[in-house]
Amino acid sequence: MLRLFQLTLVIILISCSNSTSTKTIALADALPPKSILVFEFETINQLQTNLSTNSFIKQNLDNKLIIDLQQQLQLLSHINSDLGGMLSISSIGSDSFAYTFITNSTESLIKTGLINNQKSLKYDGTNLNEISIDKESFYSTQLNNIKLISSSRLTLENIIRSHNNNIKLEASFYKALKASSNSQNSLFLNLSRLSQLHQHLFKNSSSVYGELGEWAVLDLEINAEDIMANGVILPAEGQQVFIEVLRDELNRSTKFAEAIPLNSTYFYNFSISDFKSFQDRRRNLGFTSDIISHPIENFSAELSVTFSNASICVDYMPEDVLGFEEQFLNDLEVSEGFRGEQIYKLDHFDAFNHFSPLIKNFVPKFVTKFKGHFLFSENLETLENTLVNIKNNATLAETDYFKESRDELRSSYTLQLGSLNENLLPHLASKSQKHSTAWKKIKLNGFNLSLIQLDLQKQYTLINTYSQSAINSSKTSLKVNRLKQQHHLAMPPQYFVNWRTQQHDIVYQDEANVLHLIDSKGREIWQKQLDSKIVGKIKSLDIYKNTRLQLAFTTQNKLYVLDKNGSEVSRFPIVFKQPITQGLQLFDYSNNGRHRFVVTQGNQIKMYDKDAKLVKGFKFKSPQSNITQAPKHIRIDAKDYILAQTEKQLFILDRTGDIRVKPNQKFVPSNNAFYEFGNQFIGTSNNSELVTIETDGKVNLSPQNWFSNHYFTANKQHYVSLSENKLQINTEEVQLDYGLYLRPKLHQMRNTVFISVVDEQSQQLYLLNSDGKLIDGFPIYATSEIELRELAPNQYEFITQGDDQSILVYQFSD
Repeated sequence: MLRLFQLTLVIILISCSNSTSTKTIALADALPPKSILVFEFETINQLQTNLSTNSFIKQNLDNKLIIDLQQQLQLLSHINSDLGGMLSISSIGSDSFAYTFITNSTESLIKTGLINNQKSLKYDGTNLNEISIDKESFYSTQLNNIKLISSSRLTLENIIRSHNNNIKLEASFYKALKASSNSQNSLFLNLSRLSQLHQHLFKNSSSVYGELGEWAVLDLEINAEDIMANGVILPAEGQQVFIEVLRDELNRSTKFAEAIPLNSTYFYNFSISDFKSFQDRRRNLGFTSDIISHPIENFSAELSVTFSNASICVDYMPEDVLGFEEQFLNDLEVSEGFRGEQIYKLDHFDAFNHFSPLIKNFVPKFVTKFKGHFLFSENLETLENTLVNIKNNATLAETDYFKESRDELRSSYTLQLGSLNENLLPHLASKSQKHSTAWKKIKLNGFNLSLIQLDLQKQYTLINTYSQSAINSSKTSLKVNRLKQQHHLAMPPQYFVNWRTQQHDIVYQDEANVLHLIDSKGREIWQKQLDSKIVGKIKSLDIYKNTRLQLAFTTQNKLYVLDKNGSEVSRFPIVFKQPITQGLQLFDYSNNGRHRFVVTQGNQIKMYDKDAKLVKGFKFKSPQSNITQAPKHIRIDAKDYILAQTEKQLFILDRTGDIRVKPNQKFVPSNNAFYEFGNQFIGTSNNSELVTIETDGKVNLSPQNWFSNHYFTANKQHYVSLSENKLQINTEEVQLDYGLYLRPKLHQMRNTVFISVVDEQSQQLYLLNSDGKLIDGFPIYATSEIELRELAPNQYEFITQGDDQSILVYQFSD
């Protein structure tokens, strides 16, 4: 799975097409004996031209992975750019590598004027030159008509010794050489030695390259929006490769993609048409010595194995769906029902013990069925996550880039491997020896999917790879992660930015009044027992004005301020005898960090400073009726306005609590808040009127066709109303399906606005743009309002509640 990425990074500097086979054979005879990767190109100039058009490569030239590779390949930058030939990466010891360029050109190797110093040496009767360029030493020699230059003297001496003793690379390399195309860019890989490079790049990770064969050749095609590689893998003489267990098996279906969640890291798929023949091949290759009889032998199937967040899901897709269900599911105990599907508990299900080496050490404990897919996993959460993605159409099969890949690759194959690159990068970063951050910073530029197909032939294996940019794809890419919690949520989840890591953690309260902070993977950071349920929303603030954020909120009788570790900030909490009836508000009049904590108790509004002291300058006279909305601070034309709303009246106050604006018409507010809209105040009345109030008190009442229980929200440029199933965005009206809707929300991003609304009845979330157009991929599953943030231009993430014990983290592009 890592091979295509390693290939892409290395060919940033080296690639292109070869010329005649006579020239190539001569060059190949002078390759280092421990070559791992060998590239051939016609000229360095042509190489640079080929690479300069590819969008993925251009986007990542400033990545530290590429910069470090350029430094290691400094040799190539000193060579005359009109030369072509072969470049080898070979091993020196267990963790060092040499770079050697070979050409049969009669032109000078080094660009004019670069050599600072040159010294003559000799080895085994052959002249060597030590060349100094910019304080770096390189070594050159000539064997007959072939010129060589290397970063390692030892490697050059090994080449000379092999040449003098007529020692060449393995026979399978020369077969690969003959199989390469004369008109394509070519890359040769020694699969047995490639594991050494793999271990150098990635810690504590194993590789199976050597089990595929001895040498591979890939003919490369690098275009503006795609990278393709096709070739063959050749085994050593007498070598048995593990893919032989799939001899005579061909896969033509794309059904597997229906159950590959878009939050998966990588996957592979294959078919078993005859279980008994498959077991015979396993015995012949030494993977088992048993004569196996198992009920699963009666069910030929397509299989896929998906890896995500260190968990595995095996999808068994039998031809006889009803027979398989009757054989394996009818007598099972139902563990739980989830999103309308049954998840069954397994007891000692050992069928997959007989699928090695394709499936190893996998004993599932749970299984579910969905439209001919029997999904097996070792844990319940993996199946729940898969079902959430399937139900939201957040699967590989729904993407444009997968559909396009079918036109570019073979219609049949023996084994297919794939990666969802956006998820693969963090996986590679976690295993990287030196470049964890750089892996995360790779810009994919639409290269979302990489596929590798292996097609077993009589004496070799065909290999086809594909990765194409889908940056102009018309369809929104949507994926979801389900974070299962041990407790029932009592409030919708919210983001909280960790000031130290800048990660967006998630905070929520459970039914036992415990506050939880978890990271983006669902791992608990801390928990804190509170006295009662949180009233309103949790706020973030920087109370000390040092960029270190805290959490602030009210419960029924306390005002809390907590730091990122869940510890109470000095002087807090403030304890109240009377219950708090509206959510906490934070006022920062001049945006200078001098926050006011605004607490509502019935018909009273109180303000506290950062020292938990009552602000005496605010003297709002309590009205007779209770405050129905949390007080709001609005600043228009350098003037501060505080809105205090009761069941009968809207008060527009100044900082001290005195009346600043007196409306010139009477109206009774609805059960919706008032907002700033175009340098005026906007809201609705209980007579279903749209109410606007100028800063001089002028009121405009505009009758609307709304029911009395309508919802309303607004920001400076947009207002949104919802009455039954009619959603209005400014003057645009959208008809939703009939349902039981929560209050709509406006989400202002940098360059766009989204409107979200959740149907509690169908548990569907609708997300629309400011024109009222439904975002592609929606509606999707959600049970609470959402909190949305922008990850990058046109890339977004939001959190919402799923079932009682889960948080859903959605990502989409628009």
